[in-house]
Amino acid sequence: MRVSLATQILNKSEADGLSFYSKHKIPEMQNCDATINFSLVFNVMFDALNAKIPCQGVHLNSKNYEILQRSLKWLDSWESNVISENISESEFLTKSTAEVLRVTINSWKINQDALERFFGTVRMASGANDHPSTPTFLQVYKLLTVYVILKPPKYGNCTVEKTDISNNLIKISDIQNIYTSSETSSLEKLQKKLDGFVNQGEWEFSDIVEHDYSIAPIIDCLKYYVAGYLSHQITKRSSCIKCKSAFTVISNFKPETDLTNIKSRGWLKHPNPYLYSLISAIEDEFMKHVNSNTVFYDIIDGLITQYGSFTFPCTEHKYYVISFTIKYYINMRLRQYTRQSNQEKVKENAKKKNIQILYHLVFRSFKL
Repeated sequence: MRVSLATQILNKSEADGLSFYSKHKIPEMQNCDATINFSLVFNVMFDALNAKIPCQGVHLNSKNYEILQRSLKWLDSWESNVISENISESEFLTKSTAEVLRVTINSWKINQDALERFFGTVRMASGANDHPSTPTFLQVYKLLTVYVILKPPKYGNCTVEKTDISNNLIKISDIQNIYTSSETSSLEKLQKKLDGFVNQGEWEFSDIVEHDYSIAPIIDCLKYYVAGYLSHQITKRSSCIKCKSAFTVISNFKPETDLTNIKSRGWLKHPNPYLYSLISAIEDEFMKHVNSNTVFYDIIDGLITQYGSFTFPCTEHKYYVISFTIKYYINMRLRQYTRQSNQEKVKENAKKKNIQILYHLVFRSFKL
């Protein structure tokens, strides 16, 4: 069992995604309240058992203890409905899964870190193996025992002659000189291209036209969410107070903030409306020129044609910030688009391979 995959499915992010798409009237996501509640139950259960330091562990009358007790009652109540034939057995977990889940919930009573560390050592010693067996475990355990006994000492009785050999060694600086390029970086080229198109000016809220509908399209919510992520990345790389204050706002209640508000636990950033407008324009240009061989420069030309000029409050960093924003978003979208295209290509190649195998089988049958 891969716990990481289970936690990726049964977590709050998955529940938030279902809630978001259900709110936007996606047909496949309607009537999914039960699935959302099921995911949230397992999410809080995993969080209660996922303590890294002793003070965060489960103690009597603690919050995590109450969560685990509530989870046990929820599981018992679910099973009692099966026993009383209110629901069928297919609507409940298998017996082995239910018992293992009970053992997992009650595992807070013992400290199993040492045991998990030992089993982890055994699994790492045997290499990648998704289906370990008992004979494999016993064999690796014996090998590890012998290895500990025969392990050589850390220090020996060898001596080093006092000769100056430092001149013959390769230094880190030598390797850096090999890979250091004197060419102008793409960010510097972009700043040079935008020279004269970035002006000093405040990012006012009135620059953005208000929407007059209650539920924004999903694509707008995704753009807003990505714009908030981008504003966080930029503020991390900047020490200028004026630049940091320009990228985010305290709160926003526009329709396109639905995804950010659902996902946020208090630390997600709301981007400045001007930044959101810029990201939306970049995304539109990206979709126009995504199949072009010069996609980067086509997007820049399209932005210059659409905007005419850009504004940024900080005079000192205006060229760098606008250039970095555009470059960072385009690179991020290219990586995501390339990954998605490669995944689709793998599926297409697998389908062609299956057709080819079927063709050979049919051809051989006719030949016989």
